[in-house]
Amino acid sequence: MKIGLINVNFKSEGPEVLVGYMTPYPLLLIGGALIDKGFKDCKLIDAAKENLSIDQIVKEIISNKFDIVFLSAMASTASTPDMLLICNKIKSKKPLVITVIGGIHATYMYEHLMQENKDIDYICRGEGENFSVSLIKTLNNQGDLNQVRGLVWRKNNKIIVNNEQDIENNIDKFRVGWELIEDWSKYACPTTGEISAVVQFSRGCPFQCTFCGQWKFWKKWRHRSITNFVNELEFLNKSKNVTYFFFADENPQTKQELWISLFKEIIRRKLKIHMIMNIRVPDIIRDEPYLEIYKKAGVFAIDLGVESAIQQRLNKINKKTSIDQNAKAISLLRENNILSIVQTLIGFPDESNETLELTFNKLKEWNPDLLHFYYVTPLPWTDFGIEITQDMIVEKDLSKWDYRNQILKLNNMTSIVLRKKIKMFKFKYNYNSNNFFRIIKNKNPYLQKTMVNSLFLILQNRIKKHNKNE
Repeated sequence: MKIGLINVNFKSEGPEVLVGYMTPYPLLLIGGALIDKGFKDCKLIDAAKENLSIDQIVKEIISNKFDIVFLSAMASTASTPDMLLICNKIKSKKPLVITVIGGIHATYMYEHLMQENKDIDYICRGEGENFSVSLIKTLNNQGDLNQVRGLVWRKNNKIIVNNEQDIENNIDKFRVGWELIEDWSKYACPTTGEISAVVQFSRGCPFQCTFCGQWKFWKKWRHRSITNFVNELEFLNKSKNVTYFFFADENPQTKQELWISLFKEIIRRKLKIHMIMNIRVPDIIRDEPYLEIYKKAGVFAIDLGVESAIQQRLNKINKKTSIDQNAKAISLLRENNILSIVQTLIGFPDESNETLELTFNKLKEWNPDLLHFYYVTPLPWTDFGIEITQDMIVEKDLSKWDYRNQILKLNNMTSIVLRKKIKMFKFKYNYNSNNFFRIIKNKNPYLQKTMVNSLFLILQNRIKKHNKNE
């Protein structure tokens, strides 16, 4: 059976502007699991990296004569329309090709997807490694599909939902199929030019923010062994010349002793690498005595999901942080010359001129290195999404549910006014003279280069979008 791993070309014009379209980690994990079980006829089609249109993707699938394709993409909800269209076009040309989709959206919306889309053959609920191996084995042996845990399928036009998968505690058993990447030079980070890779030390998050569904998907926080993970960093660094690593983890720093030990092992092996990751604000404060170790290990920037500069909103979304902690974490990173990239959620129904002014004033006071704003998105399986009624949703097109578009009805202003205010503030903040002066003063040439190129790429992207909309 010839297996295609298809990374759908979805562009949100979000983080990829700075970090690029990086290695499609979930598909590489599936590939590694399949190859290690003897299913070696696997090929990765990274349509995002190659910027392939939907028709070009379908042409690649047909020309490669795949028997089965696993479809995945960044932003699983927003990319769903494209995945469904690909399935439709495949079936219209080669109806015997088996189509499989997975990810967090499919995991929770499987019933709707199967009812509305006859061109989906199978859906994976949950993690993909054990599932993909079980499915391919069963298909090869013409076995009982009822035994494939996590599978949603059809039998006699009836939708069958198999038992959920067990939680896999030993994630060291999964090997990433890095050999599926044929040309590593295509994965250069736009800001620095370094060869980059997505890696993952842990899965899950012990916190339960109402707007986030990741903690529900992974169910339980688990981690790889330090040796196993650093072996992978070293392999990629020495054999593939990867020096830029982006952590896909939701909460890698959950256990402090383990987290610091990981950095110490990277330092011990003298790996010359750069790392960027998401870390919770309270844990930056917790690790104040160890931030120098962060830096020595290669941590150059941290994404801080501060989410809001208004305490009442932090409380409502169950963030378990405070605005004072946000300020402290950003200050600590500045003191240790680690870049702070702050992510703030906007677009709640109660957004107003007053809430925006409060937010803008606090962000100026905190003074992070870079600002990103994301529109709160009511994914229906999240606690926040469950509370949202259909009449509160003004954007029905799922392809816009990528955190870059206003989804909810605003009670106090229009979406156009909100977007203009956010754009104007972000531009004025990122391109003010104090920011440029801070960059010039920074004695670390790598950080200087990162910041200068980041600002250039953000501006370039803004000009392109403006010209496109004219």
